[in-house]
Amino acid sequence: MPEADYGALERTVFVGGIHGQITAGSLARIMGQTFGPMEAVELDTDKFRYPTGSGRAVFRDLRCYMTAVLFGAMELRTDRFAKIIQIDPFLHDSECSVCYRKSGPLFCRDLACCRYFCQECWEWEHSVVELLKGHQPMMRLTSRAVGKIGDQEKPTLQQLCGGTV
Repeated sequence: MPEADYGALERTVFVGGIHGQITAGSLARIMGQTFGPMEAVELDTDKFRYPTGSGRAVFRDLRCYMTAVLFGAMELRTDRFAKIIQIDPFLHDSECSVCYRKSGPLFCRDLACCRYFCQECWEWEHSVVELLKGHQPMMRLTSRAVGKIGDQEKPTLQQLCGGTV
């Protein structure tokens, strides 16, 4: 996927747990049939071009993106395998959507929010508004955030989706 413009980033999901036999084209077809028209799908590979099981998908419109984010996961079944893939908002560096003064490392995937927050704005908004109190923040993991790659156990799909899978 070429360098995306800001609008494309707002319609991009992270897809994890992808089976090694799934191609970008087949994932685009499946997600397109399930959620709506796709703009692009890119699968991550290692230095030997072997699929790592993750990638990104860009939807043509925000409604399709939101539908996929609300699902949080989908099951793929073929004659050779069955796999649940994870679908999360693709988190990128962004400023806080409330104060516009600080970096917004926290993201709320709930439809009532669906935006980035700095720590202070998250605490303020999610403690004052009763409807938002149960929301869980998402945070982009970087190698700095988790130490060496492989140091920590990866969360399960149920943990990532709040136990709804």
